[in-house]
Amino acid sequence: MKKYLEGTGMTAFFYVLVLMVGYFVDTRFVGGFEVSGIFIGALTVTIPYILLGVFSSIILGERSSLKSVIRLGLFVIIAERLAVYLIGFTHFLRDVGPREPVWLIGLPYYTPVYIFFGGVVSMLLYIVVASLQRKNVKAA
Repeated sequence: MKKYLEGTGMTAFFYVLVLMVGYFVDTRFVGGFEVSGIFIGALTVTIPYILLGVFSSIILGERSSLKSVIRLGLFVIIAERLAVYLIGFTHFLRDVGPREPVWLIGLPYYTPVYIFFGGVVSMLLYIVVASLQRKNVKAA
């Protein structure tokens, strides 16, 4: 369980870092003070999981199997999706109140495309990078 929490914590750190840097770049250079969901979403679906793949040999150990890599990736992706939903849910519940259904008034970035397509892309990137990293660690 410790490995899963370390992987989730590391990915959350990079996720927040990517959000801050992405927001700065988007508002200054790309969107002109208007946050682009596609720009930020593309960054958060790719960069934290690429970095998780790079550091997976440290988290899981140098001799990790593909099965343990996949389990860690699934755990992190599900935890991230649940965290995004719960943060958005509590934010909108606090601002609007319990009478309005959350899916009608908020969570504009928590779409099926982000949940499923983003999850598949994140998982594939993570597995590819982790596999390449494992080969590099074993060769060294």
